Amino acid sequence: MTIRAQIERIHSSLPPIMPPQPTHIERSRCELRTRELADFMAASSQRKRSVLRSAKFRAIARIVQHKEARVTIASWFKDGQGDISTLRDRAEWFRSRMSTTDFETDQNQYNADYVEAFADICDKIALPKCDMDLVSGKNEIDLNGTSVIFNPDLLIQRYTRRII
Repeated sequence: MTIRAQIERIHSSLPPIMPPQPTHIERSRCELRTRELADFMAASSQRKRSVLRSAKFRAIARIVQHKEARVTIASWFKDGQGDISTLRDRAEWFRSRMSTTDFETDQNQYNADYVEAFADICDKIALPKCDMDLVSGKNEIDLNGTSVIFNPDLLIQRYTRRII
């Protein structure tokens, strides 16, 4: 067997070389979330550059978020701050929910913990009389060419008294 044939045999037995997967997405326009804007406003000049760099180049990763728990709490407020047991039932529902991956299992557990922690303190929350609207979707404000993005789950409009 020639050397070339031996090399081809070894090469054919190796797994194919995969091109490197991208780790970040480059945004054409810098977008800051409200949390990042708050970090930027209170940061040193070096940290400001880091915040802007992370906003321009977003990491591609699955991040645990409490979106379903936030919606649960927002609808509890919208429905008139009902019984705390409804929150605890919802937390139990999150825990018993079926999932196909470990990530989904963890996310369901985190959502349940989030709702349960809120149920522990919700009796201490006293909101004044106000209008509440459930909101979904992304809202965006342009500040000097930088988009500030916020995703509220509940918008609250407080009633004011006018003295005449």
